[in-house]
Amino acid sequence: MDDFEVEFKQFVNTLPKSTSAAFEAQLTNYVLNQTAFHFKDWLHRVVKGAAEDEELAYIAFLGLIILYRHNEEIARLNLLFEEHGKAFESHITYPYYEGLMYKSNGAYLNAIASFEQALRSDLLKDNVHVLYEYAEAIATVLEQDTLPKDVKQLAVKGKKALDSAIELRPKYALYYATEARYFIFEEKFNEAGYAVNEAIRLEERGHDYQLRVAKYHQLASIIQVKEEINLYRMQQKKFNEQLNNRLISANEELTENVHTYKQEYEKQMRGTQEMLEDMKQQNLQMLGFFTAIITFTVGSIQIIREQSFIGAALLLLVLAGVLLIAYAGFGFLMFSIQKRAGYVKEIIVLVIGLALIVLSLLAYNQQWFG
Repeated sequence: MDDFEVEFKQFVNTLPKSTSAAFEAQLTNYVLNQTAFHFKDWLHRVVKGAAEDEELAYIAFLGLIILYRHNEEIARLNLLFEEHGKAFESHITYPYYEGLMYKSNGAYLNAIASFEQALRSDLLKDNVHVLYEYAEAIATVLEQDTLPKDVKQLAVKGKKALDSAIELRPKYALYYATEARYFIFEEKFNEAGYAVNEAIRLEERGHDYQLRVAKYHQLASIIQVKEEINLYRMQQKKFNEQLNNRLISANEELTENVHTYKQEYEKQMRGTQEMLEDMKQQNLQMLGFFTAIITFTVGSIQIIREQSFIGAALLLLVLAGVLLIAYAGFGFLMFSIQKRAGYVKEIIVLVIGLALIVLSLLAYNQQWFG
């Protein structure tokens, strides 16, 4: 056993439980500060010798995951899981590190599933790293163009996990930056701005302080752009609603006007039709009346030649009464049958005609004129 192996085993013995957040923090700090050229190769040998010391091999496996993710060696990370992942699936923390591998590959839905599996364990449900990685993976999904069907439920789960992480670690700047991303999704831009400012305020100074703060300022710029876009969208929506209401109102007004004009046109057409019908009936009535007059005139001339003056006069009155009765009859037949109104005129004419006939006959029979 060389000195390096002895040192690593001694370090492993000082580590807290693998289900605690402190375990990942200490292991990360240790492997990232190793400068030995053969360090990765040695970790690989330990992983391959899992049968000799399975617990030591698993910690070496986790160390390689941390190194490959930090150096963005995604191909090596994938090969590591492909070759040795199945050997460590029984470990409680394995789903969490599997989720980190999926995140590195951009497979965020798979990462979310792995993190959820890890959080179902009572030993990991309060692990701040698991909670945050789960929340951050969901935040990334919420920012994509294509959203899953259960996006609202997913957002609620992610925000709840993030709130728990902030409660466990209230002064960690990155958590507030991620919280701002959730507020952006919810279109709560004022709250998002406050969260980013809190991240900037809490960020600890270090070798990459300027880079981290620059990312927060970039997020603040995104919030401003999103807010402007949302404001424009709301104004456009309001304008479209107003325009749509005006179009509906104009359409209703146009429909009402068309209906009114149609009713007026139909009324005018009925009036014109009735007027034409009345004129036709009156013309027919007058035609019949003129025919009766002609007949009366011709007959009167013949009668007058053969009667005395008084007899001829009485007979003419009888014929006049007959003429009036004929006129009233034409009125009943041609006019009143259609309208069932306006009988007064015809009745008066009829009564006058009957009166002339009756009075003429009485005068003739009673010899009123000698």
